[in-house]
Amino acid sequence: MAKTVSAWKNKKVYSIIAPETFGSQELGTTLANEPQKLKGRTIRVSLKDLTGDRSKQYIILTFKLENVSNETVNTKFKKFNLSKGYLRSKVRKGISKIDYTKRIRLEDTEAQIKIIVLTPQSVTNIQKKEITTFMSKFLDDYKDKKSDQFVQEVLFGKIGTNIYHRLKSICPIKRIEVENIELL
Repeated sequence: MAKTVSAWKNKKVYSIIAPETFGSQELGTTLANEPQKLKGRTIRVSLKDLTGDRSKQYIILTFKLENVSNETVNTKFKKFNLSKGYLRSKVRKGISKIDYTKRIRLEDTEAQIKIIVLTPQSVTNIQKKEITTFMSKFLDDYKDKKSDQFVQEVLFGKIGTNIYHRLKSICPIKRIEVENIELL
């Protein structure tokens, strides 16, 4: 009778590395018996784990495993979301919430972005329309940017801040959050 080898003994440990735009840090490890089986898997990490900034723990990044070399796996940014609990804590009674979703053609890929605008009081339909048309025009200016640069600007608040400063002339704004971005 032949001796069988446990499936666990055939597996290797692979180190998962973040993209260069996130400092090529190690995100974690994974097991696989064949390197080809790793390609296409995803890993979710909070921005707090990458930057060490505890105030960014509600931002969840998803990376797709791409290239396997030796015992390391390189990743590519796939999407980012805000945690549901964080979003629920921002919406209160008496606040208007305006959701805006748009597909943007960037220099090297296409992205879908969802932005939430919160106002401290009720907003008229005319003001909502002005806000959405402004955001559409504003996001069209980013079509010449690379996806890595665009994601960095969103994650660290530059786009949200720019939108806020321009929208406050239309109506009072409490908060602007980019809820998610997905690279297609």
